[in-house]
Amino acid sequence: MAEGMLWLTIDWHGADADLPEELQERFTVAQLQELRELEEVTQVQRVADPEVPEGGMGAAWLLGLLQAEVNFANLQKVVRIVRDRIPGKPINFTVEANGRKFSVENVRPEELDATLDKLLAAAKKLAED
Repeated sequence: MAEGMLWLTIDWHGADADLPEELQERFTVAQLQELRELEEVTQVQRVADPEVPEGGMGAAWLLGLLQAEVNFANLQKVVRIVRDRIPGKPINFTVEANGRKFSVENVRPEELDATLDKLLAAAKKLAED
């Protein structure tokens, strides 16, 4: 990972748990495609289910969970874009850099601005260490 880059995990699966898996899958794929189109995102990927059944063929993907590699300077903008694209749902965000992580959980859209300051401060510290 290049200097100043970090991984942002975006997790809204708890908010969609009551939806049928087919709808969750479609929404996850739509978010993946939209994030791939952003200039601010270096790369985005789905998260593989670590609990593949014995004898299972290949990875299954977790629903409502994506990871994006972003430059620290673009983190705030990307988080705000995600909030706008996943409206009204609580979201968990985790930033990871240099092998360390910081998470904020159950962030509601109306609380994002206050929480974003904490996330940015933690991401800056992780990226610098």
